[in-house]
Amino acid sequence: MTTSEFQQSVAYKRAIEGELAATIASLDGVSAASVRLAIPEESVFVSEKVDPTASVFVETGRTSLSPSQIEAIVHLTSAAVSGLKPDNVAVVDQSGHTLSAVGLGATGGVDRQAGDYEARVTASVQQLLDKVVGVGNATVTVVADIDRSVNERLDETYTPVEGGVPSSEHTRTETNSGGKTSAGVLGPDNIAVPSGDGDSSYEVSEQTRNNVMNKSTQTTSTPAGSVTRQSVSVAVDSEAGAEVGAGQLRELVAAAAGIDRERGDALTVEMVSFSQRDAQAAQAALQAAKDAAAAEQRASLLGLALTAVAIAVPVLIIVITLILRRRRRNREPDEYDLMFGERAPSVAAYAGGLPLEQQPTVPVPLSAPDPEPVAELELDAEPAQISLERRRSEIEGLSRRDPQRTAELLRALLSDRAGV
Repeated sequence: MTTSEFQQSVAYKRAIEGELAATIASLDGVSAASVRLAIPEESVFVSEKVDPTASVFVETGRTSLSPSQIEAIVHLTSAAVSGLKPDNVAVVDQSGHTLSAVGLGATGGVDRQAGDYEARVTASVQQLLDKVVGVGNATVTVVADIDRSVNERLDETYTPVEGGVPSSEHTRTETNSGGKTSAGVLGPDNIAVPSGDGDSSYEVSEQTRNNVMNKSTQTTSTPAGSVTRQSVSVAVDSEAGAEVGAGQLRELVAAAAGIDRERGDALTVEMVSFSQRDAQAAQAALQAAKDAAAAEQRASLLGLALTAVAIAVPVLIIVITLILRRRRRNREPDEYDLMFGERAPSVAAYAGGLPLEQQPTVPVPLSAPDPEPVAELELDAEPAQISLERRRSEIEGLSRRDPQRTAELLRALLSDRAGV
């Protein structure tokens, strides 16, 4: 009630544009999209109908859309609007490049079509030559001339009916019969009026016949992009192509490239000596790159080794120091081991060759020591004037001769000390 037909039409068109833009933006490689539709108004007073058109703007960022994606955008847009043809959809990216032009469809411009055709023919011929003469022994160049004009042709053919009857016939018949007549005088319209003295008759008949002819009408539309002429140039290394021959190579290339002599295509196959300078330079650059990579790998390994050594050496020194300190503590008897140890009085006896089971033991007092056990220790073992260095040397000799017994002795001493 409050909106006009024009406003409803504009709102409907904007809704379609928004839905199309959101759908196109959801494709891979498209970050944003905008669609504008040009839909002409329908009227009964217009004799010629104008087709609708559409323009699509896409933002792809740093990537580029493939031809299949461009074709998908074009067909998606044309299918959403009634009467919109794919040829009337234009697609432009954020860089101003025309991805699909009106009148050319989704295949792009003529230059792009020529480039695609040349690349396709070059790849097919190059693949053939690589298998015949080897990779790197042949090079192919293709140049194609593309027709940029759009041609339309209307043919009308008329076929006569069977029997050879002409399309139009005209017949005139005159008949005059009777006796003598007398010429009369001229009348008012310069027509002779008979005088009535003779007896005569005159008859005239005419007939025109138009025969029906068979008619056929044919309209041919040739879009831009057809190949009018192509030139193929092939250079083959003389050493690699000596066994095959130029004539056989020419026949193979002509069949692979689709050479049409009547169209004016040109084909050239020559045997030449390829320069090895670029190949040697490329080989030298490749070897230099390999050497640099190997040197970098060695430097990396050396750095890792130095780092590992820098970490491992201090740790190893600390571990060795702790082991030596623990061994020194185990080897050096303290004052308790010399005076109140359970097996200290039998060290000399063990050093003399007695087994561990036959060594005499002295009980360890729980209270303060008195002079009597010290005197007994001096009588049983050795004189009290033995030095600490001598006992140490004896213990070291004992540990060398029988490490297992030494370990048991030290274990017993440590357990006794822990119990006290």
